[in-house]
Amino acid sequence: MLIGLLNIVPDVYIDTMGYSFTFPIYKYLGSCKVGSYVHYPTISTDMLDKVKEIINAGKLSGEKNIIRKTLYKIPPIRKFKLYYYNFFAFIYGLMGSCCEMIIVNSNWTKNHINHLWVGKKSTKQIHVIFPPCNTRELCDLPLLDKRENIIISIAQFRPEKDHALQIKSLAHLKERYYNEFNEHHNIKLVLIGSCRNEGDENRISNLRNLAEQLGLKEDVDFEFAVNVSYDKLKSYLERAHIGLHTMWCEHFGIGVVELLAAGVITIAHNSGGPKTDIVVPYNDNKTGFLASTVEEYSNQLYDILKYEIDDDFISDIRINARKSVNRFSEESFYDQFLEVIDEFIKEN
Repeated sequence: MLIGLLNIVPDVYIDTMGYSFTFPIYKYLGSCKVGSYVHYPTISTDMLDKVKEIINAGKLSGEKNIIRKTLYKIPPIRKFKLYYYNFFAFIYGLMGSCCEMIIVNSNWTKNHINHLWVGKKSTKQIHVIFPPCNTRELCDLPLLDKRENIIISIAQFRPEKDHALQIKSLAHLKERYYNEFNEHHNIKLVLIGSCRNEGDENRISNLRNLAEQLGLKEDVDFEFAVNVSYDKLKSYLERAHIGLHTMWCEHFGIGVVELLAAGVITIAHNSGGPKTDIVVPYNDNKTGFLASTVEEYSNQLYDILKYEIDDDFISDIRINARKSVNRFSEESFYDQFLEVIDEFIKEN
């Protein structure tokens, strides 16, 4: 970075990778105009609240490392972690204050950047420009054809995606259905995602064990579709009735946009970008559903599958959801991004 700055000093420096600690270098050493497109805050107020919650509980929930579990029982160490996070948030805010033009990818990100970088007294404008989502092929899939009793999830097998919540919700749904109707529902959950390494493979194995412990049978109640081709993914999107998203505070949620474009009735996590920007009313009509607990996901699934919500209403949701994804098109992104950048470059 410093070598680059010594070789050529730009008039304008725009970061799109999250390297906020480079801002003061280019602003004060290079005398550059500094801008940023923020995909995900390095630290967020939600993260700070989560750390406080863990510290107040005096333990790391689900932590398997014995040393870390032991250390977290010592009050001074717990407090030190909170001080560290607050100090980091303060420094992160100082770096962000060097930024003269701020673009973010969602209103969720905007709220956090506004709190950490800008503050209430600042007159800086934060531009919300949704990331470009190429959904042309998905929007060409049949919309109102009869769908199979398949629930799909599209997400990498990473811890924060919380696939366990999906499996628990399905088990809760099947138990409720059996108790009320004394028969098993033939719905199947298909977990689609990429597997990057041994850690992901172990995670899939643990999810498989969890499902079996909850009485779910592989290939009957659930299946894993790992590292599938794009054509195979489109096949699932065309056939699936419902799509699940369970990541807490996802900054945007391109996978959710893809579900809406494909006409899959979507139940997304009631937080982050899906809550603020994607699964929101469009033209005053519903585009999907939100949930955050096992019971909420299970109840939403039950209502859709048992036609507590009538077919015409479901069809209206599919149509409206597909229309709504035009907001996230590549063309929309290019037009808005270039407009903001052009204005920023012309200033002063």
